[in-house]
Amino acid sequence: MTKKNNKVEFGLENVHFADLTEADDGSITYGTPERLPGAAKLELEPRGETMSFNADNIEYFGGETNLGYDCTATFAKLTESFLNKILGEVLESDGTVSEVSNAQTSMFALMFQFEGDKSATRHVLYYCKASRPKGGSETKGSNVNQVELSLTAGPRPTDKRVKNRTTKDTPDEVYNNWFKQVHEPAS
Repeated sequence: MTKKNNKVEFGLENVHFADLTEADDGSITYGTPERLPGAAKLELEPRGETMSFNADNIEYFGGETNLGYDCTATFAKLTESFLNKILGEVLESDGTVSEVSNAQTSMFALMFQFEGDKSATRHVLYYCKASRPKGGSETKGSNVNQVELSLTAGPRPTDKRVKNRTTKDTPDEVYNNWFKQVHEPAS
């Protein structure tokens, strides 16, 4: 059976993160992806500049830089694992968690899927960094609390890749294993 292209995409689910380690030689490895349940919204705003150089009374050169994305993700709640591994919160011996001012945040990959009318499209952002999340609460009877996370997804230093996604031509093996490890293109 031939797979078909989506006409539309909608919905957000299967959000995962994988911590990232950069070796002294600059090589990057990823940990095992972990699920981030309760994803409500993900916005990706392109980062970069438009360049223009005029000569000979025309635009002689024009182009854009791709610096990745500024992202906002909204969750019902972030997992303790994400807060510890990525944002550097410290699990204390008495079972409490401390946020410390000099915490070292970690880079990570973010994986997710958008539903479609034919099939879900799976994505990975390779080189992400998150800020402390916004949060708050209201009195009972109001809306459910949500956590807003700001992050940047930039070009990976090793190969300048920012993002990768599946298509209708993605082999089943790649598609079905998408959330088991961070996908590396076979190029």
